[in-house]
Amino acid sequence: MEDMPKYTNYYCWHFITIKIFWMSGAYAYAAFEPWAVDVAWLLTGLAATFTVWSVALVMWKRCGFMELPQLTLMGAITVAGAVGLAP
Repeated sequence: MEDMPKYTNYYCWHFITIKIFWMSGAYAYAAFEPWAVDVAWLLTGLAATFTVWSVALVMWKRCGFMELPQLTLMGAITVAGAVGLAP
């Protein structure tokens, strides 16, 4: 693989890793600070957006869900966020 695509993939992989790390910290903060529920809504919406994009990508490229495992991860975050925000 040439350097530019390799470094772009490397950057994107670590960008998402860092994003998920900060999301988990922000969810934890929102869990202990009731006034920070807007943070949890924002994060759940972000995860839902990534979930929808993942489903669209799987359908568009006609690949298996195991080929794009980010769907499982973002879907789990979306469901857990929705359950945590349910009244």
